[in-house]
Amino acid sequence: MGKVVLLGSSGFIGKNIFEYFSNAEMPIVAFNSNECNLLDYNEVEHVLGILDEDDTLIMSSSITRLQENTINSMNKNILMVQNIIKKLDKQKIKHFIFLSSIDVYGIAHNKQQITETTLLNPNDYYATSKVVSEYLLRTFCEVKNIKLSILRLSGVYGKHDYINSTIAKIIKNIIVHKSANIVGDGSLQRDYLFVDDLVNIIECIVKNELATTMNLATGKSISIKKLIQNIFFLLDIKESIVYSNNDEENNFMRPSDLNFDIGVLKKHLSGFEFTNIELALKKYILLFRKQDEH
Repeated sequence: MGKVVLLGSSGFIGKNIFEYFSNAEMPIVAFNSNECNLLDYNEVEHVLGILDEDDTLIMSSSITRLQENTINSMNKNILMVQNIIKKLDKQKIKHFIFLSSIDVYGIAHNKQQITETTLLNPNDYYATSKVVSEYLLRTFCEVKNIKLSILRLSGVYGKHDYINSTIAKIIKNIIVHKSANIVGDGSLQRDYLFVDDLVNIIECIVKNELATTMNLATGKSISIKKLIQNIFFLLDIKESIVYSNNDEENNFMRPSDLNFDIGVLKKHLSGFEFTNIELALKKYILLFRKQDEH
C-alpha cells in the first residue's frame, strides 16, 4: 500500500483523519488550504507532485454550507475538483476518496429510506456542488481506471467540532443556558455519525481499496427530542425544553425525516459496529468539558 495524501487537514473531519492515521502509523501526508490552495492550479500541480501511482488521495476540502452557500462558493467547490482532475490527468494514483454529503438527495425522497440509488435532487448551491463534483470524479476515474470511493456523510459530530454541528450547538446551549430549543414537537428523525466511526470506516476503505458510493450513516435515526433528552441526562442537568414554531431549518428546505438504508456499508464492511449514541455523546461531552476547563 502506498501513502495517503489528505487535502483539508485543518477542517473538522480532516483533523480527525490525520490524527487517527498518524496514531495508527499509516503513512499519511496532509495539506491544509494555506499549504495547498486548491483554487490555484499551479499550487495543486506543485503540491500534488508528491503523488505516486500506488497512493490514495482523500479530499476532505470544501467550502461548507455554514461558511457560505452561494453560487460563488458552489463554483469554487467545483473548481477545486476540476484542478485536482487536471493534475491527475498527468499523474495517476490508485485510489481517490471524495467526502460528499447526504445533501445530494435533497428533499425528494418522500420520507422513504434513502439508498445510494435514491434520486439526486440537490436544493441549494452546496448540495449542487457535491453532485457536480461526484459526476466529474466518477467520469474521470472510470476513464483513467482509478478506484473511486464517494462517501456521502450524514450529520458528523465529535472531536474538533465544538461550534458547527447540530449536536455541538445543542450541548453548548444546554451547558450555557441550562435549556434547549426545539422547533415543532421534536419528532424529526436525524441520523448522526460519530467522527471516531467515520475515520475507522475510512481506514477500512483505504486498506481494502474499496471503490464504491456509500451512505455513511448509522441506519438508526433518532428524534431531535430524544437526542436532547439524552444530552440533558448525560450532563446531569434538569431537563428544560423550549418549543417554538420558528423553523429555521425550512430556510434550507430540509426534509422532515432522514432515514438511511446502509446495506452497501454492511456489504463492504461486514461486522463493523457503530458506537452506541449514548456512549458517543458521553465521550463528546467529556471533550466539551475539558475544553471549557482550558
